[in-house]
Amino acid sequence: MNTLFPILYAISGSFKTLPELSNAGSRLIPNDPTFQNYLDALTEANFFQAFTNSVMVTVSATVIGTIAAAMCGYAFARKMVPGSKLLLVLMGAGIFLGAGTATIYPRYVMAQALEINNLVGVVVLQLAEITLLTTFLVRAYCLDMGEEVEHAAMIDGCGTFGAFWHVGIPSMRPILTTAAVLTFQWSWNSFQVPLVFTLSRPELQTLTVSVFAIKSAGGDGFGQYTILLAGAVMAVLPIVVVYIIAQRYFMDGLTAGALKG
Repeated sequence: MNTLFPILYAISGSFKTLPELSNAGSRLIPNDPTFQNYLDALTEANFFQAFTNSVMVTVSATVIGTIAAAMCGYAFARKMVPGSKLLLVLMGAGIFLGAGTATIYPRYVMAQALEINNLVGVVVLQLAEITLLTTFLVRAYCLDMGEEVEHAAMIDGCGTFGAFWHVGIPSMRPILTTAAVLTFQWSWNSFQVPLVFTLSRPELQTLTVSVFAIKSAGGDGFGQYTILLAGAVMAVLPIVVVYIIAQRYFMDGLTAGALKG
């Protein structure tokens, strides 16, 4: 219930008028529900453009990140990478150290030097952050997968990549679904990197950045809270839909990837 209440409160507040939110904010059922907040959010957040940007960034990151995690995790598990122990240590250190506010400026400078200080750069930096984790999950899952069928496929002429594609990928379906959902969630919810990369280019803003901008769009922060809640509800819906669709594989893969190996 502690997790569910903030979501219910946000949904409830998105249908309230500002006076009702300020005077009776704790009441979950609005006295006079209104859809005007959603209409205002669509306009003030430039919703459709921001939504398109978020979809482009998130789909690109999810597809590329899942493929990269599958190939890297499998290669590490099958000891195909020279110096794999050192690389795993460095990757683990990267996960624990993180890539937060302290490194945002040098990362932006590097993106400028590479001329990808745009949505391409946003995708690259998001992949650099989340793919470390998903690679470890895939590797842990692959360590517990039997290699006999893969060896048989290689003997039959499949080759290493053929065994990976025809045997490894189908066997990794639960953990790859988990990796895809985690990457989708991370990329869709990402705020700091898209904010920095689109400060001077509002047309490139993702949905999370655009919704945040509603807070100060009208000059009075509190006066925009009902619209902000409406925008936040619309922004979180894709995450809920993706999780519901992939829930069974997500839970199976997350548990297996965390415990196997």
